Amino acid sequence: MIEDDEGVTYENIRSALQRQRGSNTPIELEKGFYAEAREYLEELREEYEAAHARDPGSKEVRILQDELFNAREALNDLFDARAKKILSHALSQASELDTDDLTEEERQLFNRVREEVDAKRESVLEGARRGGAYALVRILDEMPSFTGADLRIYDVEPEDIVTLPEETANLLVDNGKAQPVKNVA
Repeated sequence: MIEDDEGVTYENIRSALQRQRGSNTPIELEKGFYAEAREYLEELREEYEAAHARDPGSKEVRILQDELFNAREALNDLFDARAKKILSHALSQASELDTDDLTEEERQLFNRVREEVDAKRESVLEGARRGGAYALVRILDEMPSFTGADLRIYDVEPEDIVTLPEETANLLVDNGKAQPVKNVA
């Protein structure tokens, strides 16, 4: 019921939600949209409480109650729809997102999630690359290129002395393709 040409209204929220549902990326929202929406909901709640104090069973109270409920639901749905798109872009390595269309709160969310995902991805992949302990072996026989436990591709020749992930080295030794080299200390 609050009529404010300058601020957020239920109709603005519903319109943004409909546009957001039709877009693959977050649509542009006014800067400060969420702050204005919170202010709108607070004003609407205050208006509802005042009307309820005057006449709890009035038509005005029912209308304000419905508007408050619907506005909260629409704002929640809008935030969820935008957050899903933001998180999807943050999780994708190849995906770029125009952060100009995000509110400040959403930009912070995107950056934090993207940094955390990138850090965890690097941590996991680095662990896979390292593969734990390494062993020094001498290659005894010809073999095609192969991928080691550290996910690196090895192209070796007979008599090469190479450092391999221990798991890979043991497999080659067990199959007679390599011989362990003792460390000279």
